[in-house]
Amino acid sequence: MPQPVYEDRWYQEGAVEALFNSVQKKGCHPIAAIPTAGGKTPILCKLVDRILSENPKENILVLSHVKEILEQDYDAMREFFEWDDDADCLSDYSQIGVYSQGLKKKEVKKITVAGIQSVWRKPEIFKKFGVVIIDECHLITTEDDGMYRSFLGALQANYVGLTATPYRTGHGYIHKGEGALFNELAYDLTSFDNFNRLTDEGFLSPLFSMKTKLSMGEEKFKIVAGDFSQKDMSSKLDRDAITDAAIKEVLKFGKKYNRWLFFAIDIKHAENITRKLIEAGISAIAIHSKMEGDRDQILKDSKAGKYRAVVNVDILTTGYNDPKIDLIVLMRPTQSPIIHVQTIGRGLRVHEDKEHCLVLDFAGNCKRLGPVNDVLVKDPSEKKCGNGGPMVKDCPECGIQNHLSAKKCANCDFIFPVAEKIKQIADSEADVVRRAEVPKKAEKPFVEPRWFDVNEINFSVGVSKYSKPNSFLVKYGCGLTKFTEQVCIEHTGYARYLALFWIKNNWIDANSPEGLDSAGLLEAAKDGKIKIPSRIKVDTNGKYTRFIEKEF
Repeated sequence: MPQPVYEDRWYQEGAVEALFNSVQKKGCHPIAAIPTAGGKTPILCKLVDRILSENPKENILVLSHVKEILEQDYDAMREFFEWDDDADCLSDYSQIGVYSQGLKKKEVKKITVAGIQSVWRKPEIFKKFGVVIIDECHLITTEDDGMYRSFLGALQANYVGLTATPYRTGHGYIHKGEGALFNELAYDLTSFDNFNRLTDEGFLSPLFSMKTKLSMGEEKFKIVAGDFSQKDMSSKLDRDAITDAAIKEVLKFGKKYNRWLFFAIDIKHAENITRKLIEAGISAIAIHSKMEGDRDQILKDSKAGKYRAVVNVDILTTGYNDPKIDLIVLMRPTQSPIIHVQTIGRGLRVHEDKEHCLVLDFAGNCKRLGPVNDVLVKDPSEKKCGNGGPMVKDCPECGIQNHLSAKKCANCDFIFPVAEKIKQIADSEADVVRRAEVPKKAEKPFVEPRWFDVNEINFSVGVSKYSKPNSFLVKYGCGLTKFTEQVCIEHTGYARYLALFWIKNNWIDANSPEGLDSAGLLEAAKDGKIKIPSRIKVDTNGKYTRFIEKEF
């Protein structure tokens, strides 16, 4: 049996259920969009578990392109499942292998994690694999002769994708348009509302941006392969005066931040930034493709605190996991929404040693492409997709940038004057994350989730508090305290998937009927087909009451 090693999060089961249901449909190739730090790897493990639970004889292939991601997925899979190298039976998930030239292993087992570069010319090896899961699936091109397309075209397998950025520069969203390999966005946590909910509930670290005097994004650069020319940017921006000005501001704003991550234009630019940081008394290291020494060991040293600043070039954009990163410094302009979201995403991981992550956007990427939870994605078939560029205002007390609609600073609770004039922002003032447009309530003290004895329970059907379709409502009476659990079976998207998961876990028999609506659930409850808990464990800290556990 599988051994869970990750905390259960409400959206992980929703994502797994959505992907599993979608891939059952003929010709459906779904994707799930999970923000960086949202727990994509646990979802991958749980999806594999769900598929094998339903189809024990299935073989599953997990594909990616980056060595670090392959290692991460392989290690996570081995840790997630209970397995035994000496077991004869495949149904106990004992066989988990890796096929990658870079990792110096070529194993084909029941669950195989593979590098696409190592297998794309060898599809015959994987003829018996019925499901392919592609990690970082946004990197698949729309061209017919790409490695992924060539490989998948030679297999008779269903395939699904996972990514934090479900779009490509020059194409738009990867499940839409001509040449799209995927055809359904089954689950999306990257939208404005869902992203902010994950932050509010503590699953993602809050992001803040600070206005900088220096702006590197005002130059006009040549375009190569859909993005700014690296050579042109380097010639115009890799100058001592510009780098000195940036470092001066980083030293000013970065005093209370402990783990800095820089994104540079090219190797020479990274080396120059690193040199100036060291001259300023900051322990720093440059990470790039031609660096000396063992990169893996250097990254381990960085995570252990040997370096305060890491300056990288196209190495740590994806697949790098250091939860302590609390300062992101953008010195590489881009017009790629993927690079924009992935770079800032390195600061989204939660850690007890940090309150939030600060983003210093010298490159002007936030103005050019928008906040990471409302990013501008250009669809060639449409005039525009996304917002037209955010506007923000600076808090006069702490300097943190807030959306223009904010009544109160998200950081220090400063109340903005009602008559404040709205003005268009400059490059370096763009907000890194779009916040909810309602005033933030006064912060409540944290209350530990606790158990409540259930004295009475009532079932009803009512209109959802948040949208029009009916919901099945379960009202728990716990002495003087009352809680309402909303089962949104008539909704769509992840709300419906959560409702289906609720039914599965609260139905009195092993198998619940399909096609239920709110009225059907109410009848089932009256007929005694819904389990009645004696105790419920409730978390009341977030915007939504969370029912963590039940005892029946």
